[in-house]
Amino acid sequence: NQLTYLNKLYEIVQNDLINFPQRLDSANSLEIQLPYFSAKGEQFKASLDKTAALPVPSGWVDIHKNILSILQRLAFNHTAIANYEADVLKATAAFGEIANLNLEVKAVVKSIQTKANANGLVLNNELYQILNILYQE
Repeated sequence: NQLTYLNKLYEIVQNDLINFPQRLDSANSLEIQLPYFSAKGEQFKASLDKTAALPVPSGWVDIHKNILSILQRLAFNHTAIANYEADVLKATAAFGEIANLNLEVKAVVKSIQTKANANGLVLNNELYQILNILYQE
């Protein structure tokens, strides 16, 4: 059931987040890209709901809670940026928070890899291989 859990996480990240059809275009102004941030916030919320519904194997609860926290904050911050025109200060803070979340993602990926290795699990998914390369020490 641990591998099933990790495979379901993989599916959520791959299908909902990595394959997100819209892309940020740094050549355009923030105002033009507000719909992107709104859609991305909704997608993080959908991913949060799917992840929250997963059955969590014993021993993975703390990692699962960290994943939920990251998804919740990504949804909140992307929505805050989408509402930039209504609250510039909140949107500005949200940009900073998103940048800081990268460190937390790195820690969660490392925790998943450490726990998987300790439990003798082999993560064959392409996503975990890519994350392993990205977040190596």
